[in-house]
Amino acid sequence: MRHLIVVCLAFMMGLNVACSRDVDLGKNDLHSEPTLLVVDSDLVNIKGFSRAHELATNEGLLPNGIGEEFGYTDAYIYKVYVVRTEFVYADSLYFLASDTTGHTTGFYPYRANDENYSVENIQFDLRCPFRWGWVGGGDRAEIWDTALLHLIRSAKGEDMDVWIPCQPSELSYRCVILDESRFE
Repeated sequence: MRHLIVVCLAFMMGLNVACSRDVDLGKNDLHSEPTLLVVDSDLVNIKGFSRAHELATNEGLLPNGIGEEFGYTDAYIYKVYVVRTEFVYADSLYFLASDTTGHTTGFYPYRANDENYSVENIQFDLRCPFRWGWVGGGDRAEIWDTALLHLIRSAKGEDMDVWIPCQPSELSYRCVILDESRFE
């Protein structure tokens, strides 16, 4: 009899633990570290990403004619990500100014004021990042947010791994190094 009570208590404790865990609803954040690639003495590329946050999983045709542009015209199951590239460096006499001609980026993830990003506000017809930054504590940060699509399954049920317009690791932001002492 004692054995049965111990088994029942163990089962109930296991059930309690299983039910109290946070449930992952399919939201997958990806993490990485961007790298700095020196192009020449006053030009650098910041390649890669810091975090890719999944906003939603959708099913159907890709938004705003993207399917035609990239050759994916069927219905798909795809995820929408906002991908952040954050590069922090010492706040000294120079800063990085963005040179948009050298970017490899995704879609513009518009947001008003301090609201969170949403799929409804992504402007799939614009290929540019939302750029911002901060200065504080002796450091300066350059931050780029952009949106990417990740096709994970075709309408026929075939698994896929296609990023549009590129994988997060392929994002690249070109910056010109400006010497602030020249402006004093």
